[in-house]
Amino acid sequence: MGESSIIIRDFDTDLKNGERAEDLILSKFKTVIQPIVMHIAYKDGLVAKELQRRGIDAFVQQKESGFDVKVRDFKYYRFKDILLETKSVREKDIPGWLYKATVVVYLWWNPLRTKFVDGYALFLRNIRDWMSVTQFNYRKKIAFSSRNGQQWSTENIIIPISEFPIGCVMRLSRKEFMDNSQVTLATFFDNKGFV
Repeated sequence: MGESSIIIRDFDTDLKNGERAEDLILSKFKTVIQPIVMHIAYKDGLVAKELQRRGIDAFVQQKESGFDVKVRDFKYYRFKDILLETKSVREKDIPGWLYKATVVVYLWWNPLRTKFVDGYALFLRNIRDWMSVTQFNYRKKIAFSSRNGQQWSTENIIIPISEFPIGCVMRLSRKEFMDNSQVTLATFFDNKGFV
């Protein structure tokens, strides 16, 4: 495959689209209110083995926690991967949201950008723990943005959804994307969606 051309994204347009996504999600719930109990099985990988060695068999995510919303265009949904921002401004070596947030609600727009086709809750502490004990070589993606005549780039790593260990991502219930009634995150999560 040949080199793709460099596309510079307009920051203000991306910001407006992100704010629309946040408004749609926040109309459904305000905070993560369901405690999420997670069993740690030794067979579940390196992070689980290390937790088991420390005598931890299960843990409860925070009962109430803020979250961040990240949304991608529909055209990327077919890749079944998640981009984790490792550097928000590469030129200044500023860490990305992977190292700042606790929980991210990660969604894909439908083609008309009126609702979402799919989404996951990302538990970034668990992802960071997994990354700290895992040797991996995931593809990097550099994105370029501009605002008021200034340009900068961000750095992301691309991880297939199927490669996240248990406890790092949870699929959101797709039926809730179509439901306009007020719901909490407790009903938004489909507990069978652990990956």
